[in-house]
Amino acid sequence: MVFCPGILQEVLGQQVRQLRSLAENTHDVSFAVGTVYVTGEYDICKAMQTADENMYKDKEEYYRRNPEKDRRRRSRN
Repeated sequence: MVFCPGILQEVLGQQVRQLRSLAENTHDVSFAVGTVYVTGEYDICKAMQTADENMYKDKEEYYRRNPEKDRRRRSRN
């Protein structure tokens, strides 16, 4: 978990894209990313829950694009 107070939403998006790009170019490295961008007063628990939900969506999308890497599916067969 990373908190980035004061970061612009556009910069956050750029950094996530850069991180994903580095992982795509590295053999056998994969991870899911879940972000949430909040401003003003916010509920930290809700923000963490939203980021967590977004991470699981990212993970599902990764396995949808790369079914051969889904260890969960292989163990069920």
